[in-house]
Amino acid sequence: MAVNQLLKLVGALESTAGSAATATRVLYANEATPSQEITSIATTTLRGNYFETYEINPGIERNGLNIAGPVLYNQIPFWLETAVKGGVSASGTAAPYTWAYTPNSGTANAPKTFTAEWGWADGGTVVPTYLLAGCATDELSISYVKDEAVSFTATTIAAGTVALGTAYSSSPADTTQISVLGVDAAVYIDATTIGSTADTSVQEATFTLTRGLVRRDVLDGTSAALDTVAPVAREARLEIVRYFTNRNELDKFLTKSERKIRIAVTGPTLGAGNYEFTLDFYGVADTHEIAEVDGVIVANITYRGIVDSSASTDFSITVKNNLATIS
Repeated sequence: MAVNQLLKLVGALESTAGSAATATRVLYANEATPSQEITSIATTTLRGNYFETYEINPGIERNGLNIAGPVLYNQIPFWLETAVKGGVSASGTAAPYTWAYTPNSGTANAPKTFTAEWGWADGGTVVPTYLLAGCATDELSISYVKDEAVSFTATTIAAGTVALGTAYSSSPADTTQISVLGVDAAVYIDATTIGSTADTSVQEATFTLTRGLVRRDVLDGTSAALDTVAPVAREARLEIVRYFTNRNELDKFLTKSERKIRIAVTGPTLGAGNYEFTLDFYGVADTHEIAEVDGVIVANITYRGIVDSSASTDFSITVKNNLATIS
């Protein structure tokens, strides 16, 4: 009997999309839910009776992995490589190293795919291990709540099929676990220079990046898709819950004025600096809804990403940690 507490998840970024890579790191999560579908090709014929079918065959296979967990300074670059921009190198000659993720407008430095391996155990019985190559992160969400670790969810899809085994490709060592904390987060909202004006009314925030990936099927004699592609523009959204203490954001919603929002988290000391996790978002309020939470009036605001003329992007994420490389 598999036990969820004994889930083990490892992975590696792929050099070639869809080509399985030997695991290089433990992927820390508190939830990992695989999705697997094999369609049924049921052939129906008229035989003078009311039986539905005499033949059912396996069709196409669809796989993915939904992952949720805390944002860790030394882990989040892996997910940013798979969702925002691939092939990023850290800057700096000593910790803290800086990882800067600004999405490109085209296909250069496209997000990387990765190989995931997972399995459950019950303390004694050998259970199957799953290996899924070509995992592509379709949606990445990052949420900030004051009395919690900042958390993420990643929804991935893959073109290929799952391989079942009895062992992992390798046993990567654990890495230092240092969480990005909500109590360390500060929000800034500006019209001109991002990071200039602290806004102490934001209660919660959630950033979501959606890539709109689809699988591409061809007649190639297999049940798998050929690959995954991005046929539409990615969507960047920032949702905040803000105490309704003034009409600053309401006025900007009415005029559809651009807002430059920074959520900066400063962590423990690291070398001559600190661990840091910074989201810069440029957007216009798409919706502004008044609600009551525990007797207090708040505004639930959703900002839609817009390309800022100075930053030449709609968002960017910067991480400072003690990793010189990732894989």
